[in-house]
Amino acid sequence: MLGISRQAAQQRFSTETNAIYSGEADFDPQDSTRITRRGVTVFNEAKIMREEGAKGRKIVGATWLTLYFTQTDAPVENIRVVSLRGSSLVKEYENEGWDLAFTWTPYRYFTRPEK
Repeated sequence: MLGISRQAAQQRFSTETNAIYSGEADFDPQDSTRITRRGVTVFNEAKIMREEGAKGRKIVGATWLTLYFTQTDAPVENIRVVSLRGSSLVKEYENEGWDLAFTWTPYRYFTRPEK
Protein backbone atom coordinates (compact mmCIF):
# COMPACT_ATOMS: atom_id res chain seq x y z
CA MET A 1 0.00 0.00 0.00
CA LEU A 2 1.23 3.45 -0.89
CA GLY A 3 -0.74 5.31 1.78
CA ILE A 4 -2.52 7.42 -0.85
CA SER A 5 -5.84 7.11 -2.63
CA ARG A 6 -6.17 5.14 -5.85
CA GLN A 7 -6.94 8.34 -7.77
CA ALA A 8 -3.85 10.07 -6.36
CA ALA A 9 -1.68 7.08 -7.28
CA GLN A 10 -3.07 7.01 -10.83
CA GLN A 11 -2.36 10.70 -11.25
CA ARG A 12 1.15 10.43 -9.80
CA PHE A 13 2.27 7.38 -11.77
CA SER A 14 0.36 7.83 -15.03
CA THR A 15 2.69 8.53 -17.97
CA GLU A 16 0.01 10.76 -19.46
CA THR A 17 -0.01 13.20 -16.54
CA ASN A 18 3.69 13.27 -15.65
CA ALA A 19 5.53 16.43 -16.58
CA ILE A 20 8.32 16.41 -19.12
CA TYR A 21 11.47 18.03 -17.82
CA SER A 22 13.51 19.94 -20.39
CA GLY A 23 15.64 23.03 -20.64
CA GLU A 24 13.88 23.93 -23.89
CA ALA A 25 10.94 26.29 -23.36
CA ASP A 26 9.12 24.97 -26.44
CA PHE A 27 9.97 21.28 -25.93
CA ASP A 28 7.72 18.98 -27.95
CA PRO A 29 8.14 15.24 -27.27
CA GLN A 30 6.21 14.48 -30.46
CA ASP A 31 8.78 16.32 -32.61
CA SER A 32 9.88 13.86 -35.31
CA THR A 33 13.52 14.90 -34.87
CA ARG A 34 13.54 13.68 -31.25
CA ILE A 35 15.13 10.37 -30.38
CA THR A 36 13.08 8.74 -27.63
CA ARG A 37 14.39 5.96 -25.38
CA ARG A 38 11.77 4.24 -23.25
CA GLY A 39 12.20 1.74 -20.42
CA VAL A 40 14.85 3.87 -18.71
CA THR A 41 15.56 3.02 -15.08
CA VAL A 42 18.17 3.98 -12.52
CA PHE A 43 19.98 0.76 -13.47
CA ASN A 44 20.36 1.46 -17.20
CA GLU A 45 20.15 5.26 -17.52
CA ALA A 46 23.93 5.93 -17.51
CA LYS A 47 24.49 3.24 -20.15
CA ILE A 48 21.73 4.63 -22.37
CA MET A 49 23.13 8.16 -22.09
CA ARG A 50 26.62 6.86 -23.06
CA GLU A 51 25.23 4.89 -26.02
CA GLU A 52 23.23 7.82 -27.34
CA GLY A 53 26.11 10.24 -26.77
CA ALA A 54 28.44 8.02 -28.81
CA LYS A 55 25.94 8.37 -31.67
CA GLY A 56 26.08 12.17 -31.38
CA ARG A 57 22.83 12.52 -29.49
CA LYS A 58 22.60 15.04 -26.65
CA ILE A 59 20.03 14.68 -23.91
CA VAL A 60 17.30 17.32 -24.00
CA GLY A 61 14.50 16.02 -21.79
CA ALA A 62 13.09 13.30 -19.56
CA THR A 63 9.92 12.00 -18.05
CA TRP A 64 8.88 8.85 -16.23
CA LEU A 65 10.94 5.93 -17.73
CA THR A 66 11.80 7.99 -20.84
CA LEU A 67 14.74 10.06 -22.10
CA TYR A 68 14.69 12.41 -25.10
CA PHE A 69 17.69 13.21 -27.29
CA THR A 70 18.51 15.47 -30.24
CA GLN A 71 20.98 14.49 -32.97
CA THR A 72 24.18 16.53 -33.26
CA ASP A 73 27.10 16.40 -35.72
CA ALA A 74 29.62 14.83 -33.33
CA PRO A 75 29.75 12.50 -30.31
CA VAL A 76 28.72 14.03 -26.98
CA GLU A 77 28.89 13.15 -23.32
CA ASN A 78 25.66 13.06 -21.31
CA ILE A 79 25.63 12.76 -17.51
CA ARG A 80 23.26 12.96 -14.59
CA VAL A 81 24.38 14.47 -11.29
CA VAL A 82 22.40 13.93 -8.10
CA SER A 83 22.58 17.04 -5.95
CA LEU A 84 20.40 19.51 -4.12
CA ARG A 85 22.98 22.24 -4.66
CA GLY A 86 21.79 24.87 -7.09
CA SER A 87 23.70 27.42 -9.10
CA SER A 88 27.09 26.68 -7.52
CA LEU A 89 26.97 23.11 -8.84
CA VAL A 90 25.93 24.28 -12.29
CA LYS A 91 28.77 26.81 -12.37
CA GLU A 92 31.31 24.11 -11.41
CA TYR A 93 30.20 21.92 -14.30
CA GLU A 94 29.97 24.83 -16.74
CA ASN A 95 33.57 25.72 -15.86
CA GLU A 96 34.48 22.18 -16.99
CA GLY A 97 32.73 22.66 -20.34
CA TRP A 98 29.38 21.09 -19.50
CA ASP A 99 26.04 22.64 -20.51
CA LEU A 100 23.04 22.20 -18.20
CA ALA A 101 20.46 20.36 -20.29
CA PHE A 102 17.69 20.40 -17.66
CA THR A 103 16.88 19.86 -13.99
CA TRP A 104 14.57 17.24 -12.53
CA THR A 105 15.16 17.75 -8.81
CA PRO A 106 17.34 16.33 -7.32
CA TYR A 107 18.88 15.45 -10.70
CA ARG A 108 20.82 17.76 -12.99
CA TYR A 109 21.48 16.55 -16.53
CA PHE A 110 24.51 17.90 -18.38
CA THR A 111 25.89 17.49 -21.89
CA ARG A 112 29.07 18.53 -23.70
CA PRO A 113 31.01 17.64 -26.84
CA GLU A 114 33.03 14.46 -26.32
CA LYS A 115 36.61 15.09 -25.27
